[in-house]
Amino acid sequence: MTTASEAVLFSTRPQPQFSRRNSNSNKVTKNQEEPQVEVPEANAECYELEQARDRIFRTHPFYLDYDYEVIPGDVTLIAQLSLDRLHMVEELASKWQGPLSLGLYLSDAEADQLVKFVLSSDTLKKRRNVGYHVVYKEGVIMP
Repeated sequence: MTTASEAVLFSTRPQPQFSRRNSNSNKVTKNQEEPQVEVPEANAECYELEQARDRIFRTHPFYLDYDYEVIPGDVTLIAQLSLDRLHMVEELASKWQGPLSLGLYLSDAEADQLVKFVLSSDTLKKRRNVGYHVVYKEGVIMP
């Protein structure tokens, strides 16, 4: 039987991280229990939105290979997107040769599609200065 620490040794990618931003401060806390909240009738319409604010999202920074040395004066282009906008990344990467940092809101199956898309793209598979950071879907509200 493989233990959790042994399983990490066999992984080729960094393990997903879990974090939550406390709405009362700028501190990020890890692995806290979700508080049980009673929903008042007046706020019932906003309940799902308020719950999403405090939700812990499974994240996977640097989902694909990333290798870049910082050059003073460099500018990193950042963007957030979901699978329906992924086709735009190839054109963006062909026009922007500097580093890219992409936050992608994806399901597990869509994360597999991301890998296939990047590996099938002549432009993207050559680039190592593109950071793909996956936030896994949970619920219907995008973080």
